[in-house]
Amino acid sequence: MTERRGDINQILVIDDEAVPRRLLSSVLLDAGFEVDVAENGLSLEKHFKNKEYQLVITDLRMPGMDGLGVLNWVQQNRAMSLVMLVTGVTETETAVEAMKLGAIDYITKPFNPDAVLLGVQRAAEISRLRYENQQYKEGLEALVEKRTEQLNRFADALSEKNKTIVETNLKLKEVNDKLQQFLNQAMITDKVTTIGLLASMLIHGIANPLGVISGITEVMEKRFSHDPITSREIVMMQEYVKQVLTLVDQIRAYAKTDILHFEKFDVSTALQNTSALFKLLTRSKQVAIETETGSNLWISGNRSQIEQVLANLVQNAVDAIEPEGLIRIQAERDAESVLITVMDNGSGISSDNKEKLFKMFFTTKKDNRGTGLGLFICHEIITKHGGSISIDSIPGRGTSVSIRLPSL
Repeated sequence: MTERRGDINQILVIDDEAVPRRLLSSVLLDAGFEVDVAENGLSLEKHFKNKEYQLVITDLRMPGMDGLGVLNWVQQNRAMSLVMLVTGVTETETAVEAMKLGAIDYITKPFNPDAVLLGVQRAAEISRLRYENQQYKEGLEALVEKRTEQLNRFADALSEKNKTIVETNLKLKEVNDKLQQFLNQAMITDKVTTIGLLASMLIHGIANPLGVISGITEVMEKRFSHDPITSREIVMMQEYVKQVLTLVDQIRAYAKTDILHFEKFDVSTALQNTSALFKLLTRSKQVAIETETGSNLWISGNRSQIEQVLANLVQNAVDAIEPEGLIRIQAERDAESVLITVMDNGSGISSDNKEKLFKMFFTTKKDNRGTGLGLFICHEIITKHGGSISIDSIPGRGTSVSIRLPSL
């Protein structure tokens, strides 16, 4: 007999009665099968150590281990082997129950050789189907494993590719940021050049006439020295002229990127000077200026530039107030810095303009009253002092500008 995988070739016959055992084995041997016999199921393990039986034909009723015990042992230890039961005519109901438990078929005593061979033939078909199913399952598992491995490799490759893309994007962002910085710097350099030209114009067109005005106020101060009120107003005028001259010098210094001269001074003095100056300048307007300062507000910086920043912020507040309002200037100290706040209850600034306020040449003032340089220069001055400046505003309710400078 030509062996095919899944075919029934080796059969174990188990029966405690000698006559049925010999008769059944003879029928199977004559049909070309290899047959071994056993008197009971207790020798199952010994027989399976030597051979792999594709089919076990066992009597249902036996001492020691009956047919159901044989079925249970085979199912647990030889899953690919099949079990066929031999029963008496009166035990067919039990045999059917056994088939529900996993037996593939049953034959009855006395034996009909044709029925026996037909049962073995059916067993062979079941065996081949089981074998093919097992092969398909193993092949499917191998395919799944292979595909899983491929997917894992693909996922690893994809992850590596994504990592490369992320790294590339980060490098591109870094390059783009540097390029943007370069462009911004180039634009600023170009605008600084413009400021340099403006500075030259200011020096020739404004500085000289202001120098003449300053000289005239000195003469007036001596002439009206007997009048305290007029004399005080002339001093204020001189201070204002000095502020304008300082502004011209600062624009020129900024355009030339001069190194600032720092000194130790109390911020409260700068606040009082700014407040006194603008109280005089706003006397004709219904604008109240309140100043509140703490103690020990010492910083290291350029006093003239800090006063320039304060004057610019107060002037912005005055311009934002129509027709009357309040400007509050406060200064206080914490562990590491001095905080200066200039607040007004003017028109406020829209949220769309907040991010543009410190950009060069941007202004919210109407009728071309603003140059767009004030807050830009303020920001540059405070930054050079190692500080920060921020603006919080609500349209229609007012604006608050906060400056934080390192304290001594």
